[in-house]
Amino acid sequence: TLFPYTTLFRSLICLNVLAVILETDRAFRELNQAIFYSFLLFSTIVFTIEYALRLWACTADTRFQSPLWGRVRYALTPLALIDLITVIPFYLSLFVQDQPVVRVLRLLVVLRIFKLSRYHASF
Repeated sequence: TLFPYTTLFRSLICLNVLAVILETDRAFRELNQAIFYSFLLFSTIVFTIEYALRLWACTADTRFQSPLWGRVRYALTPLALIDLITVIPFYLSLFVQDQPVVRVLRLLVVLRIFKLSRYHASF
Protein backbone atom coordinates (compact mmCIF):
# COMPACT_ATOMS: atom_id res chain seq x y z
CA THR A 1 0.00 0.00 0.00
CA LEU A 2 0.97 3.65 -0.29
CA PHE A 3 0.09 4.49 3.33
CA PRO A 4 3.63 5.44 4.48
CA TYR A 5 4.07 7.69 1.46
CA THR A 6 0.73 9.43 1.88
CA THR A 7 1.51 10.08 5.54
CA LEU A 8 4.94 11.44 4.56
CA PHE A 9 3.46 13.76 1.94
CA ARG A 10 0.64 14.95 4.22
CA SER A 11 3.18 15.73 6.93
CA LEU A 12 5.52 17.47 4.51
CA ILE A 13 2.68 19.60 3.13
CA CYS A 14 1.56 20.63 6.62
CA LEU A 15 5.14 21.42 7.65
CA ASN A 16 5.55 23.58 4.54
CA VAL A 17 2.46 25.59 5.40
CA LEU A 18 3.69 25.94 8.99
CA ALA A 19 7.10 27.12 7.72
CA VAL A 20 5.45 29.79 5.57
CA ILE A 21 3.46 30.98 8.59
CA LEU A 22 6.55 31.06 10.83
CA GLU A 23 8.52 32.95 8.19
CA THR A 24 6.11 35.87 8.42
CA ASP A 25 7.82 36.92 11.67
CA ARG A 26 10.88 38.84 10.47
CA ALA A 27 13.02 38.23 13.58
CA PHE A 28 12.23 34.52 13.62
CA ARG A 29 12.89 34.25 9.86
CA GLU A 30 16.26 35.97 10.12
CA LEU A 31 17.29 33.88 13.11
CA ASN A 32 16.38 30.59 11.36
CA GLN A 33 17.07 31.49 7.74
CA ALA A 34 19.37 28.53 7.09
CA ILE A 35 16.87 26.07 8.56
CA PHE A 36 14.01 27.48 6.49
CA TYR A 37 16.09 27.38 3.30
CA SER A 38 17.27 23.82 3.94
CA PHE A 39 13.73 22.66 4.61
CA LEU A 40 12.45 24.45 1.49
CA LEU A 41 15.21 22.87 -0.59
CA PHE A 42 14.47 19.38 0.75
CA SER A 43 10.71 19.64 0.29
CA THR A 44 11.03 21.17 -3.18
CA ILE A 45 13.26 18.29 -4.26
CA VAL A 46 10.76 15.76 -2.87
CA PHE A 47 7.80 17.46 -4.57
CA THR A 48 9.72 17.87 -7.85
CA ILE A 49 10.56 14.17 -7.89
CA GLU A 50 6.93 13.33 -7.07
CA TYR A 51 5.70 15.56 -9.91
CA ALA A 52 8.15 14.04 -12.40
CA LEU A 53 7.18 10.50 -11.38
CA ARG A 54 3.47 11.30 -11.69
CA LEU A 55 4.09 12.82 -15.12
CA TRP A 56 6.05 9.75 -16.16
CA ALA A 57 3.54 7.21 -14.82
CA CYS A 58 0.34 8.98 -15.93
CA THR A 59 0.26 6.99 -19.19
CA ALA A 60 -0.79 3.94 -17.18
CA ASP A 61 -4.20 5.63 -16.84
CA THR A 62 -6.32 5.09 -19.96
CA ARG A 63 -7.25 8.80 -20.02
CA PHE A 64 -3.59 9.72 -20.54
CA GLN A 65 -2.37 6.75 -22.63
CA SER A 66 -0.63 8.70 -25.37
CA PRO A 67 3.07 9.06 -24.54
CA LEU A 68 3.23 12.76 -25.43
CA TRP A 69 -0.30 14.18 -25.51
CA GLY A 70 -1.40 12.06 -22.58
CA ARG A 71 1.31 13.64 -20.47
CA VAL A 72 0.39 17.10 -21.72
CA ARG A 73 -3.28 16.46 -20.86
CA TYR A 74 -2.25 15.18 -17.41
CA ALA A 75 0.01 18.21 -16.83
CA LEU A 76 -2.98 20.47 -17.50
CA THR A 77 -5.22 18.82 -14.88
CA PRO A 78 -5.92 21.00 -11.82
CA LEU A 79 -3.91 18.91 -9.32
CA ALA A 80 -0.94 18.62 -11.68
CA LEU A 81 -0.99 22.40 -12.21
CA ILE A 82 -1.02 22.93 -8.44
CA ASP A 83 1.94 20.57 -8.14
CA LEU A 84 3.83 22.56 -10.76
CA ILE A 85 2.88 25.98 -9.35
CA THR A 86 4.16 24.98 -5.91
CA VAL A 87 7.65 24.00 -7.10
CA ILE A 88 8.25 26.73 -9.68
CA PRO A 89 8.72 29.58 -7.13
CA PHE A 90 11.78 27.89 -5.65
CA TYR A 91 13.46 27.54 -9.04
CA LEU A 92 12.52 31.10 -10.03
CA SER A 93 13.95 32.41 -6.76
CA LEU A 94 17.34 31.04 -7.83
CA PHE A 95 17.33 33.55 -10.69
CA VAL A 96 15.38 36.48 -9.20
CA GLN A 97 17.45 38.52 -6.76
CA ASP A 98 14.69 40.94 -5.71
CA GLN A 99 13.80 39.80 -2.15
CA PRO A 100 10.20 41.13 -2.05
CA VAL A 101 9.44 39.29 -5.30
CA VAL A 102 10.98 36.11 -3.90
CA ARG A 103 8.81 36.36 -0.77
CA VAL A 104 5.67 36.76 -2.84
CA LEU A 105 6.65 33.74 -4.91
CA ARG A 106 7.25 31.79 -1.69
CA LEU A 107 3.63 32.38 -0.71
CA LEU A 108 2.63 30.15 -3.62
CA VAL A 109 3.97 27.26 -1.54
CA VAL A 110 0.81 27.59 0.53
CA LEU A 111 -1.01 26.13 -2.48
CA ARG A 112 0.53 22.83 -1.44
CA ILE A 113 -2.33 22.53 1.00
CA PHE A 114 -4.52 21.75 -2.03
CA LYS A 115 -2.32 18.71 -2.63
CA LEU A 116 -3.79 17.23 0.55
CA SER A 117 -6.90 16.40 -1.46
CA ARG A 118 -4.86 13.79 -3.27
CA TYR A 119 -3.94 12.09 0.00
CA HIS A 120 -7.12 12.52 2.02
CA ALA A 121 -10.66 11.85 0.75
CA SER A 122 -12.30 14.45 3.03
CA PHE A 123 -10.58 17.26 1.12
